Amino acid sequence: DVNTISRRRDMMLATTMIVVAAISSIIAITSNVMDFTKKVDAI
Repeated sequence: DVNTISRRRDMMLATTMIVVAAISSIIAITSNVMDFTKKVDAI
């Protein structure tokens, strides 16, 4: 596009996807750590 509208939109979409992926990974890792600590405390 001449006005680089699609480039901005694509970059915003890619940035949003990266942020969502990072947040979901942090949540998954935190969940695993919490589950592991609960198992260690139960022993």
